[in-house]
Amino acid sequence: MKRQSADGLLQLLQSLGEAYLNLQHYELDEAQAILEYKIPYHHYKSCWSQSILAVIYHEKREYEEAIKIFAEIRKREPFRTQYMEIYSTDLWHLQKETLLSVLAQELIQHNKTSPVTWVVAGNCFSALKEHDTAIKFFNRAIQMDPDFAYAHTLLGHELLATEELEKALGCYRKAILKDPRHYNGWYGIGTIYSKQERFQLAEVHYRHALKINPKNSVIMVHVGVMQFYLDKREQAIQTVEEAIKLDPNNPLCKFHHASMNLKMGKLQEALDELEDLKQLVPKESVVYYLLGKIHKQLGNIDLA
Repeated sequence: MKRQSADGLLQLLQSLGEAYLNLQHYELDEAQAILEYKIPYHHYKSCWSQSILAVIYHEKREYEEAIKIFAEIRKREPFRTQYMEIYSTDLWHLQKETLLSVLAQELIQHNKTSPVTWVVAGNCFSALKEHDTAIKFFNRAIQMDPDFAYAHTLLGHELLATEELEKALGCYRKAILKDPRHYNGWYGIGTIYSKQERFQLAEVHYRHALKINPKNSVIMVHVGVMQFYLDKREQAIQTVEEAIKLDPNNPLCKFHHASMNLKMGKLQEALDELEDLKQLVPKESVVYYLLGKIHKQLGNIDLA
């Protein structure tokens, strides 16, 4: 019985380790499959396994699913701080300011000494567009844990939003210094260079981020955009089409593909894509602007 118990425990730990390792390598479907099919149900429903599953949904940008799981974890273990910074980022993406404010208040009440608490507070004020306060809280998180790469990156994002590009660049560099596999830091540096129109350097850093997380369609489409700016047009189109295959419902991929077709004079292809995109993001003004430009070039003045 002891031998059987030990073997069962080792098998469980091996499966959990495989799932975690796959997550670290951003092999998200593989990690999810292990959790759902190889882990006994009562272990699968544990807060640790569920939090890993929530992070998988976060990385897939399925924020609603991630939020549902994190909310359930909060009910079961209200003092848990692990991955709460990810939960707050998902709430930020979906602009759920009220839930984000509640989460920040609860964490401040329970654990003021955790850097995660102050990252969540920073995300809360970032969602409210109070950038100076958000910067203050991200800095506090870094004071508590200078090795917290994610806090450095979020501080960089906030400084980028206030157009303090050099300071933001310094934050992203600190993030990858603390964790060289922190792809968000490499992506942030690429974004800075893109804003500065240093497209070759931007492509290098976006590619490094993509090397770490090779199935991320957002990073891939940015690589394609840099290639287009560097006059590698066919290569750029191919890269963006690969990104669309990875994530067919990502509006960013479709938008850039349509923009490239428009610049290359493929008006009908661009028009068809933008009409599809209009269904996905009906409130995105730039989509209608491009549709207007295309109709004008086609001579459809009334439609334009």
